Amino acid sequence: MTPTSSFRIAVKQIGAAPQSQDDVERLLNETAASAVAGGAGIVLLPELALSAYGNPDVNRRLAMTEDQATALAGTAARRSDVAILAGYCERDRDIYFNAAILVSAEGRRLVNYRKMHLWGPYEREVFAPGNPARVIQLAPSLKVGLLICHDLDHPATAQDLVARGANLVLVLSAISHPYEVVPLIQVPARAYENSAFVAFCTHSGVQGGLRFAGLSTVAAPDGSILARARPDAADLVFADIDTAAFEVYRENHRYADQLRLDLYPAPKFPGIEA
Repeated sequence: MTPTSSFRIAVKQIGAAPQSQDDVERLLNETAASAVAGGAGIVLLPELALSAYGNPDVNRRLAMTEDQATALAGTAARRSDVAILAGYCERDRDIYFNAAILVSAEGRRLVNYRKMHLWGPYEREVFAPGNPARVIQLAPSLKVGLLICHDLDHPATAQDLVARGANLVLVLSAISHPYEVVPLIQVPARAYENSAFVAFCTHSGVQGGLRFAGLSTVAAPDGSILARARPDAADLVFADIDTAAFEVYRENHRYADQLRLDLYPAPKFPGIEA
């Protein structure tokens, strides 16, 4: 790929959870192929997209080790020549994590991230919490960091990633009704307050007794909306992340850098060096 300031991402909002290994492979392969057809360099799938959010039995049955998830997503990535970020249930011996695997277009593992902030009794009973993700170079003009759903509710998480160099925050989610405020308000607000791109990928329809909100959203550093999926349908949307177009804006709107730390000391946050 010729170096450029613009990088196209695809956000896959799924409407039905996989119930078998065959379903998982089909979802990955079909999504990757559709993303490439639209010119994307990476495609996002939602929180626990490969393991059925809200269903502990299916979570455990479709759980994978980090190496297994890498191999599965990596095969689909290589076949279509596109990077993939997908949520899954990670099994590490007898411990489970709400995790996200990011593989390159060559199928190489770039990041395996475990959700830090678990939401509600279901997540806290099934999963153990993780730690902050590494910030990595995804493309010549893009450094990315990962969050999962409830992580985004805590402003320090996005601030930490941006402070470590991220200019694109990728968020996988399973937002359900009545929390439409997250894609409609919180996502563009996080983008604006951090002068960074934020891509938010979630589910739609009904799964595990939950009615998902849809509205997967990509926001620019000025808070404008680059792409948004429909609320009640499986959808695939594309956004061009053009860093050059917002270079001057980002230089002039570094709000986090201007915080009076003598008045508001920075909270302790266990960040990981990029």
